Amino acid sequence: MTTTTRAADDRRPLPDPDGTTPVGGVVVGYDGSPVALRALIWAAVEARVLGAPLTVLAAVDIEGSVGSLLARLPLRDLDRRATAHVQELAAQGAAVARDSTDTPVHAAWRLADPVQALVEASHTSALLVVGNRGRGTLRSSLLGSVAYGVAALATSPVLVLRDGNGRSPGPGAPVVVGSDGSPASTRAVDVAADLAARTGAQLRLVTAWTDLPLGVHGAVAGSLAPELHALAVAVSEAATTRARHRQPDLEVEAQVVQAEATGTLRHASRGAGRVVVGSRGHGRVLSVALGSVSQSAVQTCHCPVEVVRADPADERDDDPAAR
Repeated sequence: MTTTTRAADDRRPLPDPDGTTPVGGVVVGYDGSPVALRALIWAAVEARVLGAPLTVLAAVDIEGSVGSLLARLPLRDLDRRATAHVQELAAQGAAVARDSTDTPVHAAWRLADPVQALVEASHTSALLVVGNRGRGTLRSSLLGSVAYGVAALATSPVLVLRDGNGRSPGPGAPVVVGSDGSPASTRAVDVAADLAARTGAQLRLVTAWTDLPLGVHGAVAGSLAPELHALAVAVSEAATTRARHRQPDLEVEAQVVQAEATGTLRHASRGAGRVVVGSRGHGRVLSVALGSVSQSAVQTCHCPVEVVRADPADERDDDPAAR
């Protein structure tokens, strides 16, 4: 494969990013693909319901996109073409979004790794919205691996949409939240309770547990079952109390299940309007907030999934290695 290097007279800084991300707004990653369009329209509706501004963010990673053909282009020309492409994507997405919301819509673009661009935007946003598949050109922001990366690293909640799972929460379409007592799942309970109250949905709080802890075998594992069940009940009761205190008029249904977290959430998602999970957790009962479970929820649940991280201070307090 032929490659090129930047000549001495061709060394100029990359174009500055354009557009702003308002504090407390909704940000949607957009690459022009069909699933990105669905995410865009969904984000516009979320922005309208929240009364928040919407930013349509397009990101192109030139370094990661250079293939055998692109590598033959002079880098100055590549920069110019990539800039024009990503600017056009952002502008087109913003134009579409303005038809779905009466809140302010901003167009923003970055010549950067999409995960980096979206995670950076999460520091000041109230919500990120992404699709988990994308077929836009130049490997932009909605490829599945990027959606997972953003869900794992973003500091704001991340709403991930898949093809065919676009049900909205409301009466008859409950909000399901997984709770294991970890800081991430505690924040997820808060987010889920607010969402359920805002949309008139029931809140279904799920705590799952298993009697096979790592490193414990045979009769010893079986003997721990009563204690693990009691702990799961305590976690569920604490989460229920928290949700009802936060939203006194909310209808809350709590469920304690002896099963694996992944299958439990997938089953609970049938007929639901949204599943809310934490992205990290150290709870002893249910690793709902661990990356593997949240990623599985994003991939397998039958409704949109919102992934929530704990506040950084709470994550440190819950991490034995940080003590």
